[in-house]
Amino acid sequence: MSERDVSRRVGRWRRWALPASLAVNLLLLGILAGGMLAGHDRPPGRDGGRIGFNPLEQAVPEPARAKVSAVFERDRETRRQSFRELREARAAVREAMQRTPYDGAAAAAALDQLRDRSVAVQNAFHQLMLAVTEALTPEERAAFVEALDRPRRGDGHRPPPPGEGPEPEGPPAR
Repeated sequence: MSERDVSRRVGRWRRWALPASLAVNLLLLGILAGGMLAGHDRPPGRDGGRIGFNPLEQAVPEPARAKVSAVFERDRETRRQSFRELREARAAVREAMQRTPYDGAAAAAALDQLRDRSVAVQNAFHQLMLAVTEALTPEERAAFVEALDRPRRGDGHRPPPPGEGPEPEGPPAR
């Protein structure tokens, strides 16, 4: 195999790496944003109120939620503003992509802005995750990580850990 064949193969791989990475990051960000924004019109839960980042909150073991509620409350408005800016950036991308006549530079600028907003939300999520895990005991941290790995139910919520919460009705899911 010649050096040119190798460089051509590597070149093709690199050409698709950035768009693929961007697509995966946007998918993950969309999942996080959807989890955060879902249910804001519902009444507060039995703990007296939502403590933020619903999927992340639900993964915290029930006995530890009270001690991490302040972590979720801290910078809540900043996180909400970041998500608003992300939604606005997505709308700008849709608008730029549909504009007639098409303006490639405007579409590229909108995508750049979306990437910046996506990174800002991702950084906020990472900082929140680090702050939550720092507040947990080793056992709570292990339960938290295990809960994050559990698949979601159809309603978007994770089932409770074994031995917690109501017993499921009917036969076990397969």
